[in-house]
This record gives sequence, C-alpha cells and structure tokens, in this order.
Amino acid sequence: KKIDALLSLDSPKTAKECMKIIGSFNFYNRAIKNASIFLEPIAKGAGQGKNFKLTEEMVKGLANIKKEIEKGVQSSHLSYVDGSEGLFIFMASDTSLTKTGSVVGNCKLTGNAISNVSISAYFSKKLTEQERLLSSRARELIGIQYGLRNFQDILPKSVPILVFCDHKSLENIKHSGEIKTSGTTRVRGAFAELLDFPNMILKYLPGSDPLIEVVDHLSRGDCIVESIDKEIFHPRNYEKKQDELNFLNQKEER
Repeated sequence: KKIDALLSLDSPKTAKECMKIIGSFNFYNRAIKNASIFLEPIAKGAGQGKNFKLTEEMVKGLANIKKEIEKGVQSSHLSYVDGSEGLFIFMASDTSLTKTGSVVGNCKLTGNAISNVSISAYFSKKLTEQERLLSSRARELIGIQYGLRNFQDILPKSVPILVFCDHKSLENIKHSGEIKTSGTTRVRGAFAELLDFPNMILKYLPGSDPLIEVVDHLSRGDCIVESIDKEIFHPRNYEKKQDELNFLNQKEER
C-alpha cells in the first residue's frame, strides 16, 4: 500500500507539496538507487516558497524514482559479522566528476575473490562545485567520506569493515603522510573521518568488477546531466576575481 501511494504521487504544484513528496520518499531513501539525485530538483523547489515554479527536472526526477520503485524496493538486512570465516561488512564507493555513490552490505572474501554479496543500503549525492574541481584521487577520498558519514548509524567501528574503491592509490592512504599535510582543507577533513574507523580496510577493485559497476552507476545517475564550463579555468576569470577582491579591500580601507 505504501508503494502504491508513492507511485500515485502527482508532480508538485507548490513548495509545500515538494516537502510532502520528499517526506514521503524519505523512509525508502536507502533502498532506492539514486534516490537523492532523483529528488534533488524537488528539494530545491521546496525552498522556493511563493516563487515556486514546476520544472522539467522535477517532473523527470519524480518519474525516474517511480521507475526504480516499480523494479522493486529490495534490500537485505545487514549482518554484523566480524570477518571470521571470511564474512565481512563492506562499503563500496565510486565518485565521478559530478556525483558520488556508495552501497553497504555483506560479502565473503576468500583471498582476493569476493562472493556472497548482498546489499543493504544505497547512497548517492551530487558534488559541490568546489569538489568537482579537485583531483580524481581527492574526489574518490571525499566520496568514501560521504559514504561513511551517511552510513555511520549502521557501520560499527569495533569490527573490520572492507571499503572497496577503484582508485588503487587509496589502498594504503591511511599511512599517507602526503594527505595529512595536504593544502586542501576539504581533503584533510575527509582523511580525518576515515581515521575515525580504526578497523577499516581499504581494498582496490578494478572498474570492471560487478560491485564497482553498481556504485559507478550511482555516481553517474542520468537523472540530471551536467558538465563543467571549461571557461572557468581561463586565466581571465582568476584575474577578474582578483580585481573584485582588490576593489572590495580598497573600499573597506576607505
């Protein structure tokens, strides 16, 4: 009955209706792939108040999340295993140029072979403009941070947790002196949150691995297609920004 009620929701006509739609889907948020990305346009509409205007992105986002629900809202309960007999809790994460996605579940690890995979929860999020301009390694690190932060209520810190990613240089990052002294505050903050999970084991998986393909899809959800305007890298934009700052400083001094 709850699923039928979600499928029958109409496109919002006011900002208040946007809030109702967000609230309605929140219960199943972790069980729906790309839920956050699909609902983002509607979330923005909720903040428009009397200036609300229905957009194509809102209609498309609502339609896409309904399609995911029609496939079936299915997830497995997380088993709190401790790594004995090769049974682990895992989180897999991937970050593209614009989005990040993670899943949490259970698996069996025999040597380097992964089997018996079950997924308990999904997470996806758009990156900020500043995060998009970071290196791929930094974005992957921040993606892992977002995943750990989102699942912190279900991820125990007392048992080994496998974290899979497709960026090999992150496998030994917990022992990296370079990250500790990074000039980017955002990267140092992400590294600090990783250290808050003392039993976390970072493991590299190639992009062709089925588990990475799942989170790769989450990080490249096609609900909203965006690209970065290359003009922002042009020196004239830095010069313009610097001129604006100089003008403001001079104005304050006066």
